[in-house]
Amino acid sequence: MSPGVPLGSREELLAWLDAQAEKLIRVPLMVASGDLGLSSVTIGPLEVKTEDMALGIGLADRARTLFGDAPSGAVWADGYWHTLHGDHFQFDVVHVGAVLTPDELATATTFVRLEDS
Repeated sequence: MSPGVPLGSREELLAWLDAQAEKLIRVPLMVASGDLGLSSVTIGPLEVKTEDMALGIGLADRARTLFGDAPSGAVWADGYWHTLHGDHFQFDVVHVGAVLTPDELATATTFVRLEDS
């Protein structure tokens, strides 16, 4: 895995993600659940739509299982980045990994990882 860029800078993160088009990347996804599924999913400062059909069990169902009664949580997720148009972004999730504790999230969200395969 190669390190990516800090998640704090929206412009730098967006430029890096756009440069990774069609490459498998690993990112920390912050997932917030609502009454009817997911209320928001973010990668750092970027709100994204997710495509989760490759998972078999959707991201909303996984979040309920992984986070229990907590309204939100973070996980490592592998997938593919797309800028749809303007400020509309999509992350195609192909694998959900480990849940990040608050302490791990504070450290993990300083970069994005790129799979070297």
